[in-house]
Amino acid sequence: MSDGFDRSDEGQSVAALLRRHAPPRPDARAAASRVLSRVQRPVRETRLLRLLPFGLAAAAAAVAAVVYFAPPTQPPPSSPAPSPAALAPAEKVELAAELVVGVRSVGEGLLVLDAGLTRGLRVGDILAAGASRVRVTAVGIFHARALVEGGPALRRGDRLAAEADTEPMKRARRFELVGGDPGALFEFGAVVEPLSPVEARQYGVADGRALMVIETFSSLLRGESVEPTLAGRAGLKPGDVILSCNGVGASSLGDFTQALELTRRSGLLRLRVLRGMGEVELQVR
Repeated sequence: MSDGFDRSDEGQSVAALLRRHAPPRPDARAAASRVLSRVQRPVRETRLLRLLPFGLAAAAAAVAAVVYFAPPTQPPPSSPAPSPAALAPAEKVELAAELVVGVRSVGEGLLVLDAGLTRGLRVGDILAAGASRVRVTAVGIFHARALVEGGPALRRGDRLAAEADTEPMKRARRFELVGGDPGALFEFGAVVEPLSPVEARQYGVADGRALMVIETFSSLLRGESVEPTLAGRAGLKPGDVILSCNGVGASSLGDFTQALELTRRSGLLRLRVLRGMGEVELQVR
């Protein structure tokens, strides 16, 4: 065995067979030439690239047609400038009186109305129905009496409207939805309100709790008779600050109404109030 081959007859036959069927040796130079030819070959244009110039030309023609044949645009009509009167603030409109009452009964020049203190009606209020006018002369909790002052005669069931919307009427409407004014002590003859702690201390009340008298009624229509009220007999006035009632501090509406119960049983009323710059004691026996 030499040259790496078997020199026997069998070895020579195998070598001849291998040389016959072996693949040819690769030609590196030819392979490199083929790669270079592919790299340097120009890129073929696709169909889309060939059609692109025609598409751009068609789009430009369409835009030109729209611009040329579109109708001319007109500016929107300008609204006229507002006049100085329109820019001026609106005048405050006064609300009409909202209290309307009915005539319950008719006497000789006198009417009985179906509204009283709870609706804000007060002595001296004027009501009208057409040309007819009446003036309230006495007020109860739920009814009032009025004197006819002029105009055609009124009948039972006629409706009368207040000529002015007074503060008591506005206050009555404000508390109407909550069951009535909690500070309206009509039997006693006054309307009171709790002071805020700051207001109470400004009046010199140390604990910051007191009641302010808003309104008083010297008399009250009970049935068909007019009777004086406790507040009227005691000389209570609007603006008084109630400190105590029958020795009980008037720190709240509840405390004050409970103290008034003692008056109904004993017939004695003692009020300690601040009036102006001084303290006053009021009594009713």
